[in-house]
Amino acid sequence: MKSAYMNNKDLFLLNVIINHYEEVKMALSELKSIEDFLNNAYIRKSIILDIIQIGENVNKLSDEIKNKIEEKNLRGVISFRNFLVHQYGNIDNYVVWDTANTVLPVLIKELEIIKKSLI
Repeated sequence: MKSAYMNNKDLFLLNVIINHYEEVKMALSELKSIEDFLNNAYIRKSIILDIIQIGENVNKLSDEIKNKIEEKNLRGVISFRNFLVHQYGNIDNYVVWDTANTVLPVLIKELEIIKKSLI
């Protein structure tokens, strides 16, 4: 059974993750195309930092919460965070674009459902 502390910690982390995703969405709203993304280092770096923070905070969730996240989404975001942090010079910006536009929305939808179950 989950303690009140773990529930509060998980809620806090879920809010942090969702807020970072909102930052990604705001940054993406400034762009019209992938070409804009590739040509705007400021927005690209901002999105990369938010993805790193999302992966970092997903990894801090309790095992009980992690077990509710689809495995490919869980491992994918954590692995991508690790790659971004440790292989920064080798980042494929097309993969970052795809992650921000297609992978994160699926993960966040899943996390929002989990969050509602905790409230």
